Amino acid sequence: MIRIVLLAVCLLLAAPLAEAGAQDAREAPAPKAQPKKQRSPQEILSILLDRLPKANETEAKLIERQLAGLWTRTGSDTADLLLSRSTAAMTKGDADLALDLLSRLVTLFPQTPEAWNRRAFLYFQKKDYGRSVADLSEVLIREPRHFVALAALGAILEEIGEKRKALDAYRRVLAIHPFHEEAAKAAKRLAQELERDI
Repeated sequence: MIRIVLLAVCLLLAAPLAEAGAQDAREAPAPKAQPKKQRSPQEILSILLDRLPKANETEAKLIERQLAGLWTRTGSDTADLLLSRSTAAMTKGDADLALDLLSRLVTLFPQTPEAWNRRAFLYFQKKDYGRSVADLSEVLIREPRHFVALAALGAILEEIGEKRKALDAYRRVLAIHPFHEEAAKAAKRLAQELERDI
């Protein structure tokens, strides 16, 4: 009986304390949420490129699209304008204007890999492989995992008959982006050709 009375007293004493504690909790200001640190485009690029080799095919295609968008963001309104105008010129088939705009862009903003990459593509179309390879080298200095530039390098090397070097370039693409269809097909074809040549 004494135990029951003591328990009842403890409960009666605890109830107001618990209620007071709950009221204090309601009245206490909520802790301020820490603002999330915004990642720079370069940090996002690095994260996506780290994920790409481990992604499944669906994820890889999504990451590829995200990377394509990020590679065209320069961080400068002037550079973005030049890149946009060069794209419009390429779409209209005015390769000379596009080349001029991209040449200005790489002069003013040499740290823009996509400008070098697009100019390399134009040189490739003109069959000026030396300049194209030189520009692709500039891309890869700035972004060694730029698989589009590596695939283009593979295509040029294959075009000039450097099959082993081309195969190496395509394999480097696949190490970064295992689901890159063109590189996968080219690597398979070249491996078979080189095996027959032995």
